[in-house]
Order: sequence, then C-alpha cells, then structure tokens
Amino acid sequence: MTRTGNGGVGPCIDRRAGVANDAEADVALSVHADGGPQDGRGFHVIHPRSIPGLTDDIAGPSLRLARKVRSRLREIGLADSSYAGRAGIDARRDIGGLNLSAMPKVLVELGNMRNAADARRLKDPSHRTRLASGLAAALRDFAGE
Repeated sequence: MTRTGNGGVGPCIDRRAGVANDAEADVALSVHADGGPQDGRGFHVIHPRSIPGLTDDIAGPSLRLARKVRSRLREIGLADSSYAGRAGIDARRDIGGLNLSAMPKVLVELGNMRNAADARRLKDPSHRTRLASGLAAALRDFAGE
C-alpha cells in the first residue's frame, strides 16, 4: 500500500513503481477508484502499450493480466466502464506507474467515485471483499498460465 488514507495525493509515480520493482515482484496490480463523469459507471483495467525500450517486454503479459482481471471482475457482477476503455480494457502509454514497471502490471479502476451508485458499492465492506477475492483469483489465474 502506498496510501493509508484518502487525504491529499499519493506518492510520486516513481516511488509507486519502485515498490514492486525493488521487491522484484513477478506481477503488479495497482488498485484505484476513478473520478470519471457523474453519469459514468463500471470498472476498467488499464495496461501499458508497447513502448520500445520501456514497456515492450511487459506489454504482452500485461494485456494477458488485464484480460484475467476483467474476466474475474465480470464474474463477480461488475459492469464494464461506460466512459473509459473498450469492453472493460484500456491500453495507455501515458501512465508513469505502468511505464516504469519492470514486471507485468495493470491499473484497475474498480468504480467511479463521482457516480453515486458506484460510490455506494465501493463503501460497502462486503463488496470490497468480493473485489479483493476477484483480484486475487485473477492473479492466481495469471500465475497459473
């Protein structure tokens, strides 16, 4: 965890990426809740696009991880984002936390905090438990490839 509360902003992107890099992790999952448009709902999983010399070695495995996360989140009843990505997945080349990672990594937006329905669900402890279980299952799926 790089944040322990909701006040202020989180640490710099190189520190966030450095946590997993320094641990020599095999895979990394960055867990967030988005601040999209008020009428937007759902989750999306962001993976890095291939950038020569930067993410070209992790782009393919990160996409596979994104698909596993999407599958598990759909299984627990989450809907794909209505405002970002396509079919629950978004490829980006402008996210430093992904671009600075040395291992397959995705950033998952588990809901939209500006949407009242999503925000209510995100505050529900039983929903958060389902989210954690789904993410853990996705990581096990990826590790078992």
